[in-house]
Amino acid sequence: GFDMILQKEFEDIGVNIGFMAMRATPACRAFWEHVHAEISKTQALDQRVVNNSLYSGHAAREFGLRWDRWPSSIWASSMAFSGPLPGLLVVHHANFLVEKAPAADPQPKVTQLKQLRDAWRQGRQEADPEWAAFMEAAKSSPAMLDYRDRHFGARRPGPEWSTL
Repeated sequence: GFDMILQKEFEDIGVNIGFMAMRATPACRAFWEHVHAEISKTQALDQRVVNNSLYSGHAAREFGLRWDRWPSSIWASSMAFSGPLPGLLVVHHANFLVEKAPAADPQPKVTQLKQLRDAWRQGRQEADPEWAAFMEAAKSSPAMLDYRDRHFGARRPGPEWSTL
């Protein structure tokens, strides 16, 4: 079994800590204590600290943490970068918007949730023009390309990732 299962950030790499399941194990507790201490010390972004610790092998080596990522049916909108929606959609985490919105304003993400829900219910998620436009824009969005490169690409700071 696993101590922790996290949502995929992209199909090929990364975790998103917005949706996860954890067991109350010593390894899980030690991992999150490490994450908290690292954030307090460096002021780094929480998700970056988590990804660096998991993908560098540090979490497994130091704490014995066993982790995995949810299947793609637990979907984050950042996964639009990687391609089409999965055949089965169980969860939609609206973690990415093509247009930047104020963090305190949930309306753009609520709109995205409703838009996909409505398209999915009508069986036209691929044909819905608004949803198709979002899926296409996510692949070439300057914000998405910059985010991916800073957190998972050549500009990512931190230890070498040995777990890929």
